Amino acid sequence: MSMAIAGGLGYTIPRSTGCCAATARAFSAGEQHVSVLTEDTAAGKLVRFDYSTEAWSQGARPPTRVFAHWRSVMSADAASDRPVLLSDEELVDLVEQMADVSEIRQQTFRYLLTLLLIRRRVLKHESTRTGLATDGQYQTIMMVRTRGTPTPASFAVVEPKLGVDEVAAAVEQLGAIMPGAQTPSANKAASERSNSAGGTP
Repeated sequence: MSMAIAGGLGYTIPRSTGCCAATARAFSAGEQHVSVLTEDTAAGKLVRFDYSTEAWSQGARPPTRVFAHWRSVMSADAASDRPVLLSDEELVDLVEQMADVSEIRQQTFRYLLTLLLIRRRVLKHESTRTGLATDGQYQTIMMVRTRGTPTPASFAVVEPKLGVDEVAAAVEQLGAIMPGAQTPSANKAASERSNSAGGTP
């Protein structure tokens, strides 16, 4: 089931299409490609397109505005009926590729993914600060970094103005795309941000 939040958009990430949207060529197992999400606001959901690296580098794009994109690897299980979950690396890349988003729905999506990755100890929360947004309003920004990298670089994630119930519901729903057998508690995921600041690198 899809959860609608921040303007009615459902945050479920569809499974891979298995082929290049520009050429219709099927991807082979292990092939790297680019996965793209666009918004279908009328239906309240995200729509997925997948492109070969060649087609993407040549300028192939979806017919509507890109909501988010990340580097993907074709899973050997993609053609089966089992759910294909995004790897930690794909999710981190998705968060990093959305660094410059400014719309509330995109910021919310990125923030919730970050909370899940913090909970999974893939990302580490380092600090929180307040800054001015482009509209002149104050916003809360948390600084996070990837764990286990030789020279980890911190990056900023804007915290959208969401209620606790909204965050909890969306975190539970987004947990379905995380690798691993257990979806983290929504309350734990939401509180991990503050708890992780003094944790292990």
